[in-house]
Amino acid sequence: MYHQDINDALPLVYDLIRKYKCVVHIGMYDAGTVRFVLKVSAEDAVELPTTFLGAKKPAYSTSTGKVLLAYNPSFVQPTVARGLVRESQNTITSTYNLRKELSTIKKNGYALSDNENDTQTFAIAAPITAYSGQTVAALNMVGSIDYMNSINQRQAIQDVVRIAKLISKHVGYIENE
Repeated sequence: MYHQDINDALPLVYDLIRKYKCVVHIGMYDAGTVRFVLKVSAEDAVELPTTFLGAKKPAYSTSTGKVLLAYNPSFVQPTVARGLVRESQNTITSTYNLRKELSTIKKNGYALSDNENDTQTFAIAAPITAYSGQTVAALNMVGSIDYMNSINQRQAIQDVVRIAKLISKHVGYIENE
């Protein structure tokens, strides 16, 4: 994704934060981590001080990173080689469990992160696909665990996937029917 693509995605991202009291990110893979290239917060969202434009988080412990790993298998080995360090009680630290989770993500078309890193949050992410068919980024929506457990998660997942597909279409991806 280019800077212009990210700016053009903003109206779609604002649709999510108008509906949910959350933070929305777009993240890209960066040597075993996910780097946030966009962060937009709803006014009444729980602030996430550990995420900011340019911040990096381990790819295996974020919904964004797990989407990028699931859709780009060549990213898995470099990520695992960095070590799967426990960030919280729910962090996946086994290569076997990570690969199993990535398979489920690819099948479902989205990833969840339930308190898997140091932010004490719940997040939903979906792939952003470029015109080439490659997943180049991921869109995620994150909120406090309490808030995310109080909303209709099925609807939230559908909304995140829908917005990620619209961003993908905007950057030139044509989905096979």
